[in-house]
Amino acid sequence: MDGELISLLPLILPVTAIIALITLLIGLVVKLSERVKALETHLDIIRKDLDAVEDALPYIEIMKNNFVNVAGQLLPKDGLDDLIKLIKEKDHR
Repeated sequence: MDGELISLLPLILPVTAIIALITLLIGLVVKLSERVKALETHLDIIRKDLDAVEDALPYIEIMKNNFVNVAGQLLPKDGLDDLIKLIKEKDHR
C-alpha cells in the first residue's frame, strides 16, 4: 500500500500544486474585481460631481457679471478698470 502511494507521489504533487495555484488565482481575481467595483463607484461619484459643476457654470457666469455690474456702479471709473483687468487676468489663467 505504501509503495503504491509513493509511486503515485510524482503524479499527486503536480496536481495539488496546480490546484493550489488555481485557488490563489481565483482569490486574486475576486480581490481585483472588488477593487474594480470600488473604482467604478468612485468614478460615478466624480461624474455626478462634475455634472453638478457643469450645471452650475451658467449661474456662476451670471453672478460674475452681476458682480462686475454692481462693482461698476460702486467704484470710481479708475477702480472699475482695474477690477475688470484683474477679473480678465483670472479668467485667462
